[in-house]
Amino acid sequence: MERHEEKISLKLKVIFFLVTLILSSCTTGMSTRTLPYTTLPLPTLTIEDGLKGLKIALVLFDVKDIKFSGGHYKGLMQINQPWDFMHYQEKKNAFYAGLSETARYAIGDEFIRQGLDVIVTDGKDMNRLKGLDIIITGRITQIEMNTYGHGTKEGFGSIGDYWEARVILENVTIYNARDGDILWIGVLEKYCKLPNGPEGLDWTIFEAVSKFLQVSIKQKDYEDYFQKRKDITPVEIAARLSAIEMIKKLKPINQ
Repeated sequence: MERHEEKISLKLKVIFFLVTLILSSCTTGMSTRTLPYTTLPLPTLTIEDGLKGLKIALVLFDVKDIKFSGGHYKGLMQINQPWDFMHYQEKKNAFYAGLSETARYAIGDEFIRQGLDVIVTDGKDMNRLKGLDIIITGRITQIEMNTYGHGTKEGFGSIGDYWEARVILENVTIYNARDGDILWIGVLEKYCKLPNGPEGLDWTIFEAVSKFLQVSIKQKDYEDYFQKRKDITPVEIAARLSAIEMIKKLKPINQ
């Protein structure tokens, strides 16, 4: 009788463990399912006259110590799934590099898209940049990206599927280049949620987006930007939202 009760107790413990595991694995998905999608296109800010003439240098944000997190969630219960690329170090490294480069170039790209006179630089040529008014630096310390799918369709556009990203920036510093004073320093955290998340994602998309942004920075061509782009990612948009927040903190400098 005691052995039978022990077996029942063991089964209940196993069931409880499995239920707890399932609930914990889908917590992230359930917590963001009801959040609204990020509105695109992003707003074009009204730039003060006192800012339009300022010469700004934006140093590409440091990504050396960046931390990545996230996963793929599947089914109505949004159960956490193992990433296929985790078994392949080369693909994993390419994915991470693509994410970080996409975020850092999107920040610089958004400054230009908003119509500011900005030089996006890696920081190595700062001594050659003359007549600067403002210098902006910072670090991207964390990128979280999650994708959600019902498992009923491969590719982009599965009904009800979405993907999301959270980008955290630290030591964001806006300097007055004329006297070295710090105009603002702080932490920025932005979130983006987009519909039609990819069920089967080609990880090279982030490398392609990064290259696109680098070219757009050089060409400075933004006509119908969001209409032309079909590969916009939540990582890119979260980074752009961070850039918009930085722009809002800019103030005219007395001549």
